[in-house]
Amino acid sequence: MNGGWGFTNTDNDSFGNLNGGLVGGTVGYNYQMGQFVVGFEGDADWSDIRGSDFGFTFPGGFGSNKLTSEFMTTERARLGYAWDRTLFFVTGGYAGIDMKGSFNTTFNNGVPGPFGSQTVWHNGGIVGAGIEYAFTNNITFKGEYLFAPMQSRTYFAGTPAEISTGLDISIVRAGLNYKF
Repeated sequence: MNGGWGFTNTDNDSFGNLNGGLVGGTVGYNYQMGQFVVGFEGDADWSDIRGSDFGFTFPGGFGSNKLTSEFMTTERARLGYAWDRTLFFVTGGYAGIDMKGSFNTTFNNGVPGPFGSQTVWHNGGIVGAGIEYAFTNNITFKGEYLFAPMQSRTYFAGTPAEISTGLDISIVRAGLNYKF
């Protein structure tokens, strides 16, 4: 299991500063050759990364955007060096995150305007590094930093709130693992 914090800005600040917690599970396989370790990890996390911007305008009114996430996944290769019971590793691979965008608008006379929401899947890569310590032969604890530059996607096409944005997500998390 793992848990941590994710934070990002959209590449054009269209949704403000996004941040929030994540928690989930990790599965993987490691193979050790002397002090060198190669492996693969996959994880799925519930996330609560969110942000909003209350300042966009359109002809005759103003509006607000909100962006939230509920799910993130990564599939990564790992390469590490074991020193006694401690593993120092680098990792990289694929990351994907769902982001639900929503917008509300109001005309200058106070009348509610167009509104809507849309869920978009962002794909990207992920790289990072971390340290894992083996308390026993079967129980380890790890801490890692991951950086995931995600592709740009368009939200709300054909509306006054149409916006294209990408994400560069930073993740700091810890995990407790059981080795079989």
